[in-house]
Amino acid sequence: MFHPKIHNYFKRKCTEWNITEFLNESKEKPFQLKIGLYLKSLETINDNEQGKRQEIAKQLLNNYRKDFNNEINNFFQSPSKQKSTNPVKKWQRSEIIRNEQGISNKKKDKAEQESIPTSEEGFGLCTYV
Repeated sequence: MFHPKIHNYFKRKCTEWNITEFLNESKEKPFQLKIGLYLKSLETINDNEQGKRQEIAKQLLNNYRKDFNNEINNFFQSPSKQKSTNPVKKWQRSEIIRNEQGISNKKKDKAEQESIPTSEEGFGLCTYV
């Protein structure tokens, strides 16, 4: 019997479950609702079923909690000491560190400075002789 608190995604084989596919296939919005449905479904399967489905639900819950706890621990460290397995977060963190250190793209900065009009050019001021 299928429990009403379990998202339809979990009707498929338990060996095919993964959070990325769930998030891609889930139509619910916002993102936090999707995560909540994913976790609630896994908790319901873990609490009410036995066998392979329960084992995999428990494993996925533990994996999620472990990764989440690691990200929380990393959050409270200084940016230079943070360790993330998420390449997007690594990229964002490196951008923050470079900005804090004053490292920038010199070509971009020079182009921006050259595009700023001087008082005579940009404001249409005339000089009379």
